[in-house]
Amino acid sequence: TRWREDHSMVAEQAEHAEQAERVGHAENPASHGRPTLDGQVALVTGAGSGIGKSAAMALASAGAHVVLADIDGSACEKTAAELDGNAGRVLAVPCDVRKRADIASLVSLTVDTFGQLDCAFNNAGVAGRVLVEDRTAAVR
Repeated sequence: TRWREDHSMVAEQAEHAEQAERVGHAENPASHGRPTLDGQVALVTGAGSGIGKSAAMALASAGAHVVLADIDGSACEKTAAELDGNAGRVLAVPCDVRKRADIASLVSLTVDTFGQLDCAFNNAGVAGRVLVEDRTAAVR
């Protein structure tokens, strides 16, 4: 009966792998059967702490290459050090999301480094009291 149990488990794992391949999900042992982000590039703002850091860790553990952006460059580097050794590559970039030039540089650096940008977790917040109609920059 032990052989039968082992054989059944192996057959079940093989069936799961075939099913994952049919729906286009890479088989990553850390995925526990969930779809992975292997080969995808994710950008996370506010990645130096809190929710942004947690999101970056989740994306990296799913296999994504992760670009970490934060106004606090040293916090961003600490997050990168914690993510070192995950399935994907990590790039830490100091960035002030209030500055259009910083955002443009961040996206350009991401695409130059990885050749693509697949998703963004726009987590960084900017505090202040400005009415939407008083803003001069157009949203594109």
